[in-house]
Amino acid sequence: MDDGSAGLYAIQACGGITVVQDPATAVEPEMPRNALAAVQVDHCVPLDQIVPLLTQLVRAPTIETKLAPPLPLAREAAINRGEDKMENLAAIATPSPLTCPDCGGGLWEVNQAKPLRYRCHTGHAYSAVSLARCQADAAEHALWSGVRALREREMLLRRVAGISLASGDVAQACAGEAQADRLRRQIDELSRFAQATPSPLPGEPTT
Repeated sequence: MDDGSAGLYAIQACGGITVVQDPATAVEPEMPRNALAAVQVDHCVPLDQIVPLLTQLVRAPTIETKLAPPLPLAREAAINRGEDKMENLAAIATPSPLTCPDCGGGLWEVNQAKPLRYRCHTGHAYSAVSLARCQADAAEHALWSGVRALREREMLLRRVAGISLASGDVAQACAGEAQADRLRRQIDELSRFAQATPSPLPGEPTT
């Protein structure tokens, strides 16, 4: 997806040389496309030209320069090191209504980030596309957890109905079976919904 785009920007912002594979030669072309959309890279070459290019770059004479990282980038690095997390986060991001899928804490939207990115106070970081994928996975897990819980309730209701029938309480047995039948219809509907193929997320490859 686009997770690597922020790292590529950080490399360039600190004076590094950026090289991206030509999307036409990539197995997952959306990855280099996202990188090219986020960063004005130094080189974009086909796969078979990357090794010769890297060899040429490392052999070329260089002038040593000390380029200080941009302050927002330095603050993000400090967050990753665990230093004054809330202070640094508040300086580079704005609180959002979204929650972190890893820890459940509030997510902050990184100011003027390209691509759009989010961070939480414990240090988790996401691009918008990777966050959307995590949300989709969490929603799918919740759906299947609901299906499982309903199935277990249906099993219990039918077990209780069987006991009621064996003891001669036909009315209670019928009521239990009717409720179990309603649950079965709900389970079938929820299962069909969970099995539905989701639409591709922005930035993800389509088939």
